[in-house]
Amino acid sequence: VLSPLFNIYSEQIFREALRDASEGIKVNREAINHIKYAYDTVIIANDCNELQRLMQNIHTSQEYGLELNTS
Repeated sequence: VLSPLFNIYSEQIFREALRDASEGIKVNREAINHIKYAYDTVIIANDCNELQRLMQNIHTSQEYGLELNTS
């Protein structure tokens, strides 16, 4: 029962955190900067600077109680 609620919760957090981000890999002229599978999310960037900017945006999601495992 919690899985659909978690998916909605995490989708909203990432949508808000990454809505203005143009970083990521380009697929059909669209930037892909994260991929989700089950309870995991992979952040994708072309270089370390892009990755740092994306992680700073996502870091704001901690105000919603989301804990990040950066390892």
